[in-house]
Amino acid sequence: MKRIGQFLLANNVYAIAIAFLCAVLEVFHVYVGFVATIILGLVTLQKGPKSGLMMLAWIALPAIALLVLRDWGQSDLLILRCIFMWIFASLLNRYKSWSFLLTLTTAVGVVLIIILHLFVPHLQQWWIKEITAHLNTFYKEVQATPKWNSVKISPAQFAQYAAPYATGVGSFFLIGTLLIELIFARYWQLVVMNLGGIKNELIRIRMNRYAAVVVAILLVLALVFEIPVAADALAFAVLPFFIAGLSLVHFWFRRNVASVCCLVLIYAGLIFMPVIFITVLAIFAFADSWCNFRNRKTVGVEVRSGSSEV
Repeated sequence: MKRIGQFLLANNVYAIAIAFLCAVLEVFHVYVGFVATIILGLVTLQKGPKSGLMMLAWIALPAIALLVLRDWGQSDLLILRCIFMWIFASLLNRYKSWSFLLTLTTAVGVVLIIILHLFVPHLQQWWIKEITAHLNTFYKEVQATPKWNSVKISPAQFAQYAAPYATGVGSFFLIGTLLIELIFARYWQLVVMNLGGIKNELIRIRMNRYAAVVVAILLVLALVFEIPVAADALAFAVLPFFIAGLSLVHFWFRRNVASVCCLVLIYAGLIFMPVIFITVLAIFAFADSWCNFRNRKTVGVEVRSGSSEV
């Protein structure tokens, strides 16, 4: 891993060539676009936004060619992901603060979702149409399976239920994947450059209290006043707290084999029961933004020498 990173950072041409190849393969439905995204994050973190922007231009070429041919596909999503990755990595490169990046992500994401609801009046109807269309084929296959033929809810019924939260949930998974890839890119950078503080930085990611207040307000509006846009925005606003919650549990479970087993169980829970585990991790991070569990004597004192927010 270290040698590969050193090879990619030795010359921009090497990194651009591999990222471009991944973008081309994405056109042919070989889903390796995440490799290009992580390499883009690595280069931007280490060499700055200009080098990252040059790589982004090359990654975009296959999708631009298809766009000229009016052929929309997976490559268009790859461009969107890479644009966000470049923005996130540039901000982290400039401000060296995960707390700032996550707080800004929360604020901008919530504002954009609210704007979408205000200026796209038929947003929910559009989601109903798209979700129903995508689920119809899957639903037929499920009904043909004896084990699942008792499923009563139809795609249209599910779409009616999911549409009010679809913008926030979709944004959650898109940006959440990118933030996890950014964490991997940052870890890769620290390993390649032999920089200290790898564990300290990545296990001390915290949200600040201002973001916690925003989430609390959205929660009140969604639950008490039943405002649809607040519920949709809340689905996204939980994301940065989920990332901070992952960092917190890595801080707690990092010392022995039993702790590794706990982490494995948590990640298994995220796969099989994502709603429950994401909610629990977000709640822990929300409380941590006020209580700072990492600096409590009951947890340990090994991180007291540094800042409480990264």
